Amino acid sequence: MTTASAQPVEVASGEPVEVVRNVGLDHIGFVEELDRRFVRPLRDKVKAALTAKGAVRGAGDYFTGLIAGVGKSTGRIDPEKFLRLYEKKKISRAQLVAAIRVGNEAASECLSQAEIDKISDFTPATPRLCVERIKTVELPLVNCVKGLGEIIS
Repeated sequence: MTTASAQPVEVASGEPVEVVRNVGLDHIGFVEELDRRFVRPLRDKVKAALTAKGAVRGAGDYFTGLIAGVGKSTGRIDPEKFLRLYEKKKISRAQLVAAIRVGNEAASECLSQAEIDKISDFTPATPRLCVERIKTVELPLVNCVKGLGEIIS
């Protein structure tokens, strides 16, 4: 089995960034790998079995489940139609502006990044930890389970 080493990597800016070894990333990766290999397929099977019985709730010996969002849908307002409501004076300018959200990608088709930055409000992003499997390293399932055993004991 190949093991990974903590080597500097190049990020989007082109600057090399030091990679710090942290076995906690392996623990998170083990859980995500088990989720990908077993939980997701099992979740689909259980959902199909409940649905086939016309149920939205189920129970095992230790856990209960709910199929959320049954009969619900998400919607998006057509911007052209919403603008027409304003033009027909059915909604106020304040209501129109309050409902509009302009994405940077769409704005970048007609404005420069400097122009976008000038009219944008920024809020600090919450840092997310993204864990990715090292593709060149073999990962037998037993290693996932053993790795989880390390954090449980």
